[in-house]
Amino acid sequence: MAKHRVTRALVVEAAARRVNTYGFAALTLAPIAAELGIKIPSLYNHVNGLDALQAALAGFGAQALFLRCQDAAIGRGEADALLAIAVAYRSFIILNPGIYAATLHPQSQPNPELVQANRSLMELLERIIIPFELSGADRTHVLRGFRSIVHGFATLESAGGFGFPIDMNASFQIIVSTYITSIHKPRRTVSLL
Repeated sequence: MAKHRVTRALVVEAAARRVNTYGFAALTLAPIAAELGIKIPSLYNHVNGLDALQAALAGFGAQALFLRCQDAAIGRGEADALLAIAVAYRSFIILNPGIYAATLHPQSQPNPELVQANRSLMELLERIIIPFELSGADRTHVLRGFRSIVHGFATLESAGGFGFPIDMNASFQIIVSTYITSIHKPRRTVSLL
């Protein structure tokens, strides 16, 4: 018997805890049901199987990442906002490795929550780089580069890929700042949010 009323949100939260502890590949229905004190068939009242749970977790994770980045940007503009977002993005990846992996997992069905959260993050980044006065194609290249830097650094860091005893935060700040400086040519001030 469930100790409390099970909701879709509680199912997703249990899945989030599981994947952050054991990895995204360890997501199955049995341990989620056990944690919630219900039987596996009862999970189907909230998610239609493992694919649907993975999709819900992806949407949940992408929305959480967007909100973290949005909060980091508030009160900042241009280069400072990009750097703050990079730090928040990296922190999210390191603290939520399983949830982040869910956001990258190929979706078997259309996932409106994931699409909307990813779109919101890209719109936030595009607003921040308006003063850089980049063409449409250049904006795309810059944002792809930005995300690749953050993803690559955090993924290598999480995997223990940096062996030298030099401060990771300093390395990250230098890399991101150098990237931002290479694209930053503001001509006007635009207020964010």
